[in-house]
Amino acid sequence: MNARNVLYRKVAYLVGIVLLLFPLFWLGRPEVRDESGRLQSGGTLAQMRHEMGLSPAELGEIDPASQTMKLATLGLRGIASWILWQRADEYHEKENWDKLAATLNTLRRLQPHYISVWDYQAWNVSYNVAKEFDHYEHRYLWLKRGIEFLMTGTRYNRHNPRLLWSLGWFTGYKIGTADEKKEYRELFRDDVDFHVQLNEYVNVDEARGVGGKPDNWLMGRLWYLRAIDVDVAGIPVQWMRQSEESETITKRKRSATLFYHDPPKQILNYAQAITEELLPGDTTREAWGWGHREFSAFGNRELALYDGLIIRLNDLDRLVDEINDLVRQLDELAPGLREKIREEKRAKLTPEEREALATPPRQRTAEQHELVMAMRDKLLGDEIFVGDAEVVERLPEEKKVRGRELMRRIDDKRKLARRIDNERATINYEYWMKRADIEQQKNTAEARRLVRKADEAKANGNPEEAKKLYDEAWDRWAVIFDAHPELITDIMAEDLKPSLDNYELVLRQLDLPFPEDFKLKRLREYYRQREEWEYLQSQTPSSQ
Repeated sequence: MNARNVLYRKVAYLVGIVLLLFPLFWLGRPEVRDESGRLQSGGTLAQMRHEMGLSPAELGEIDPASQTMKLATLGLRGIASWILWQRADEYHEKENWDKLAATLNTLRRLQPHYISVWDYQAWNVSYNVAKEFDHYEHRYLWLKRGIEFLMTGTRYNRHNPRLLWSLGWFTGYKIGTADEKKEYRELFRDDVDFHVQLNEYVNVDEARGVGGKPDNWLMGRLWYLRAIDVDVAGIPVQWMRQSEESETITKRKRSATLFYHDPPKQILNYAQAITEELLPGDTTREAWGWGHREFSAFGNRELALYDGLIIRLNDLDRLVDEINDLVRQLDELAPGLREKIREEKRAKLTPEEREALATPPRQRTAEQHELVMAMRDKLLGDEIFVGDAEVVERLPEEKKVRGRELMRRIDDKRKLARRIDNERATINYEYWMKRADIEQQKNTAEARRLVRKADEAKANGNPEEAKKLYDEAWDRWAVIFDAHPELITDIMAEDLKPSLDNYELVLRQLDLPFPEDFKLKRLREYYRQREEWEYLQSQTPSSQ
């Protein structure tokens, strides 16, 4: 009886095992791909691995006789990867780029989800290998290989924004800021075959710029936008908070401000590029207007800082108005008290200190500058500082509770304003907003157009026409600098330096003196002072 029961149980177990084989086979059927590598069929598990980017299936591409292949197939993939990294470092030090490329290719097949492999190889190909070639067309081909390598990496790491961000960087900055940027940008615009490859990942039509051709800056923007699309779990904040010792998502540690500012910044880079390449006009103005709108929209976006604080960059002006209103309410509790405290502090200064403060900054002597610098802890700008706490301390007793409440609110808003101001300074937000606003104006485009035409007339040996165009241009630039004098020391003014030198040469050709009432006299003085400073610096022996 017992023997019969045992037999029945064995038969039942065997039948159960056979029955389980069918669902296991259905779930675990291996994936089948077509010639292009796309998944055609496979079991549920294979399809899930494919959807999650967990099915590299490239181990068979490694040399079967290699040591790393043997280690990987024995379950020692980590050790194999470590050996390959050691070799990669060795080849990098020896500048053996071919062996480095082969080693990194093997490494990425072993560890396709190891983000650093893709970044490292792309950088190696686009920067190290490309520079070994003399002709820019060959360097461009290797630059493309780096971008193609990153695109392959995104197929295995679709839920990580780092490679997408790197694609934005390579496509935008590597092409757009290289020494050969003019040639690179032209090659990229006409590279139809490359556009077909890119179109498998992003919509190339959304990156079309001047002449209806794809632009590298606008293409970089699309990659950044894709990186933002996968940012559903606060990735940028994680990037910033990772420590150097940990396995970081990225070595760049992009803060939320930097991360989300990348797409609109590419539009401004595009506008700046075509302003240099084209004769300024409606096309360049529209590009700057687009950049201004996108940058302003970014300023209204909620950004999570590393400590969880949520800010909007465009809230700064509102906060400043609110702070000024609260300070006014505080001062109304005891009218004239703040100024009284200020006068008491001024009375304690020495006569020399009072005279130094009363003297306009540009008219101060060296001794007066030193006195003002020594008092900087007591000043707010060139005015004696009186803190809110000092005002509250001198309020009547019945008003101190209200005064402390106002002071607390002022402090909270000032702290928030400082945080926003720091984030704005990180990306030069105010400058780019102002620059985009000025560049989209018709007067600015016309001023640039006149300068460009004047330079061409001078180069073509027509000094009379050149002088006429320069004079018209300076009138328009004077309007701009009178409205925005801070731009005199800015890159916008720097663009005019060669043209101003050309203007002086034209006047000499025509035997004309430099005009006494020159509209851009302050700009010319700035250039001269900077040249004198640079000359003095070059003559000063460097300290050992």
